Amino acid sequence: MTITRGTCVCCSIISETSTRYARSVSSSTAKPCLPAGRSLHGNLRLHRANHSQISPAKRCILSSRFIKQNSTMPHFTLIQGSLRKDSRTALLIDATADILQKNNVETSVIDLRSIDMQFCDARKIEEYNSDIQKAYDILKQSDAYMFGMPVYCYSVSGPLKNFIDITSGAMSKKIAGILCNSGGVRSFLAAADLMKILSFESNVTTVQPIVHAYADDFQSGQIFNEDILKRIEKLALAMLHDL
Repeated sequence: MTITRGTCVCCSIISETSTRYARSVSSSTAKPCLPAGRSLHGNLRLHRANHSQISPAKRCILSSRFIKQNSTMPHFTLIQGSLRKDSRTALLIDATADILQKNNVETSVIDLRSIDMQFCDARKIEEYNSDIQKAYDILKQSDAYMFGMPVYCYSVSGPLKNFIDITSGAMSKKIAGILCNSGGVRSFLAAADLMKILSFESNVTTVQPIVHAYADDFQSGQIFNEDILKRIEKLALAMLHDL
């Protein structure tokens, strides 16, 4: 299968050939792991098993026509909702992308730190900028979503809520998982706010278990608690089962 990664103002066409993935999750024996030194570059990324071979400079914004090149492969979009430079939520999203790839899942990452975000003011989606419209198209063509949710004031972060306010129409009647990151261990119930938003606005069903991590689960810019990786994989497999 040949996968073409499209052009944008900052990068050239990237073409690569990869083997066709099998859909069955049960055939995968790979164990989840978290590589060191990973960083989130670019606006919207398409992850592949060999994504580490692609230089950050060649990662570009993806338009909808480059999504789901293989209709037999489920497509997940991961939304990273923190604007913090050294974001722990971003580490959760990166680890999730790796785990999904090892389970033969096509993934895209929307990192809110990198897109040109506008405030929601009830305008039509066509009136927002190109970054927002491309993100909307990717969400619309995805089979499922995983939200990286930082906890601010015991609730959803403002940037993530604003993004959902704009793009919720693309997610109607699909499923989602939540990766909740907080400073303290007592903030795990904040994920209930995101569950209600997704359910009431877009009829999105949140799949259990919700993954909650807090400051003590991280060390030196990496996920220190291996149980977090096991929980992420459990959530990913539950979502694949529900598709």
